[in-house]
Amino acid sequence: MHKAVSEADLRLELLDEVLAQVERQNLTQTPAVGVWYFGYRALSEAEPRAWFGQLREAMRQQVGRFPKAEMRELTTLAVNCCIRQINTRREAGEQAFWLGQVFEIYKEGLDNQVFIENGVLSRFTYNNIANAGLGLKAFDWVEGFLTKYKDLLEPRHRESAYLFNLASLHFRKPDYGRALELLTQAEFDDVLHNLDARRMLLRIYFDLGEVTALDSLLDSFTIFLRRPTGCGLPPPALPEPHPVHQKTAANACLGAGGEGKIAQ
Repeated sequence: MHKAVSEADLRLELLDEVLAQVERQNLTQTPAVGVWYFGYRALSEAEPRAWFGQLREAMRQQVGRFPKAEMRELTTLAVNCCIRQINTRREAGEQAFWLGQVFEIYKEGLDNQVFIENGVLSRFTYNNIANAGLGLKAFDWVEGFLTKYKDLLEPRHRESAYLFNLASLHFRKPDYGRALELLTQAEFDDVLHNLDARRMLLRIYFDLGEVTALDSLLDSFTIFLRRPTGCGLPPPALPEPHPVHQKTAANACLGAGGEGKIAQ
């Protein structure tokens, strides 16, 4: 334990010295140093906007100069900086700023093909790009993106990821008729997608006043939560739901109308 703590302290001391050397020798003018320095500052500072701006400018200047794998890492770093701010800043202006920034980064990354690795676009990146666009209500752009990049997804996840995000698009518009059609006919191969699909269905039935369908879905949702998850964990020990409690929970959850944040 003492050795581990000592090594961690040493690494922190070395980091401080490296940062100081970069500043003393003005090494931020060296592209390979400056871009990572700005990235570190953007991730570590409490007020990162200025550092993030320098990171973005350095990235734009170095497009095509770094290997694609390194540009992918830099782009992921910039995305994670935005997502951290989206998830921690509650001011409306800050949320809008960082969501707009991450959307632009995703679009630039697509244009530069930095997200494509061995001819494949990760379904997680696909989901996050769609979610960023939906957060800004860029519905037409998102619909085009989903179709254009569908064939670059892994074949085993392709249809499920495409249909889930298409359903999310119509749910957010809102076009409940088309969303309902997609959500009730598609089979999603991701546990989180299954959960979110049921959340969207609950909201649709609630908003449309479809009480019978809502009651039925609440019952099936309870069964879904009780079954083994398939991810190596036992099903949660849930108490028997009381009908009144179910309706109260539905009202509380659905009435808020909040949407989840994107996550990388």
